Amino acid sequence: MNVDVVRFPTADVKLSRPIFDDISGSDVTALRLWPAAVPLAAHLHERVLPALRKARGGRPLRILELGAGRGLVGLAISALGGDEVVLTDDGASLVSDGGASKSAVDVLRENIALNAGRARAAALRWGDDAALRKLEPKRFDCVVGSDLLYDPSSYTSLLKTLEACGCEAHIAITRRHAGERAFFALAERRFDVIATTPLRWPADVSRPDASAGPFVVPLERVRRGERLRSAATGALGALYGRRRRRSLAPEPPPRDCADDEWATFETAMVAWAVEQGSVQNAEAGWRPAGRGDAVVHLRPR
Repeated sequence: MNVDVVRFPTADVKLSRPIFDDISGSDVTALRLWPAAVPLAAHLHERVLPALRKARGGRPLRILELGAGRGLVGLAISALGGDEVVLTDDGASLVSDGGASKSAVDVLRENIALNAGRARAAALRWGDDAALRKLEPKRFDCVVGSDLLYDPSSYTSLLKTLEACGCEAHIAITRRHAGERAFFALAERRFDVIATTPLRWPADVSRPDASAGPFVVPLERVRRGERLRSAATGALGALYGRRRRRSLAPEPPPRDCADDEWATFETAMVAWAVEQGSVQNAEAGWRPAGRGDAVVHLRPR
């Protein structure tokens, strides 16, 4: 088994690296180590979770991780702080591994076995009430997640899941496209955005080996040619009216509006965000780690 190791000051986190006979056409999104995961884990361990434990009388916390992927965030905070963590991802994300099917949840269970700490894995599709009820969402002290906003079509179900948990959430984002602000517009009805804090790679934490191909997102700086290409793409986008469309996001109704009025706005806002996301073509335009990473603190009203 190939293993990536991320070394924190007081613990190592080991992540099995899937071996595929053929990855062409396979969705390996959930099995990558995404840019904001490591700085989010360090930020939670150093700044967020100690204060939350103190507020809970010093007891270990119960934490839910959404979109865990390979599980770096949840495994790190479990090993570093001794908290109980449930790592979740979409159990239907199947890929080819030596001819057999494997889901992100299968990989999570492999990684839990490689590491110390109190953690378990479960399948959870955002917005799936039945699956969420099995996890007893009201028992969690905190929800965490990294790189969850790249697909605007999932914003409604993600917010529904966060609302059902009824606790604070810390979501790390890597800014990729203008449509991401739709998430915050939709969150405004049920959550207060307490803080948006920039994330930086911790100086005392190792960087994973980028030679792992598609399973570790590279951390190198943008090359000069890529900057020029990005600038040219932006200029063409403005020329064909993309900048104008970006300014035409739907106006939100009052927070206390009727549910049907809000549902109409929600549908329009998601459609606008999906358009903005498609303008910046998926991975081709995504920034490397450390460029625009931040953590957002949400608190239910």
